[in-house]
Amino acid sequence: MTGSFVRMRLGWWNAVLIGIAVLPAAVMLVVERTSHSSDDDDIATTPAILGSVSVRVARSAPGAIVIATVTVAADRSMHLNGLMVEVRDAQGREQDGAGRTFSLPGSGPLELGVDAQTVTAARQIREPGTFSYVLAYRTGFVWTTLPPYDTFTIT
Repeated sequence: MTGSFVRMRLGWWNAVLIGIAVLPAAVMLVVERTSHSSDDDDIATTPAILGSVSVRVARSAPGAIVIATVTVAADRSMHLNGLMVEVRDAQGREQDGAGRTFSLPGSGPLELGVDAQTVTAARQIREPGTFSYVLAYRTGFVWTTLPPYDTFTIT
């Protein structure tokens, strides 16, 4: 009885030892195959866009005129179908109760390159409050926002 117990125990340990030896190699193979995905290609082919927005609020009755100066560039030549400063109120709404949008008028199409370009847009916002804004650009039919965002207040 003792001999059969030892044989069974050795068989189980052999399976465990083989599993311990094979499992890391299998995991490394899976990691190696997935790490050669398009990550390197994405880095090489996706342009980097840098943008900054300076906002000035000028008093106007009713509300205020919001003037945004956008400075934007890319690490290589690229075409944008649109560029705009998206604005939301403190509740996240895109427009006031009368249906007037808060976002500043967009521009585009625009050819970007390594030299920075400046675009200015203005909109009257008739409601008081705190508003957040972010720079957004469109390639094809897809809008992408660039962090970070900031806020301005109309009193």
